[in-house]
Amino acid sequence: MPYNQPHSVVIKLLQELGVTSLIANAGSLPLSDLCKSVPKLGQIVWVVEKTSRHMDWSGTPEEAAGRVTVSVWHGLVQDNQSASAELPSREGVEPGNVSQVWLTRQGVLGEVVEFTQKVSFLIAC
Repeated sequence: MPYNQPHSVVIKLLQELGVTSLIANAGSLPLSDLCKSVPKLGQIVWVVEKTSRHMDWSGTPEEAAGRVTVSVWHGLVQDNQSASAELPSREGVEPGNVSQVWLTRQGVLGEVVEFTQKVSFLIAC
């Protein structure tokens, strides 16, 4: 996602992309507006600076309770320190597409380019 954009532009991009999960700097976007405006959003992970970790960042707005889970990155890392280093099997899992947002200037919605995971071959003769 582009950084340092007006909240309305970022929310429109999230809506257009159909985002289901978001990892962002804590407090960089208004949580209540996100939960109201991005209906597919089900998970938010805040990355919190060390100096702000004493605050509770895991609260969920009343209107999104039960639909959106909010957690903090450092908490997820702490909770999973004893997790296995072995990666889970990818068998039968279809990788999702990757979207890139191209902005020409600040405050303008820009263009979303989506890259699929399909393999295409180009044969030049």
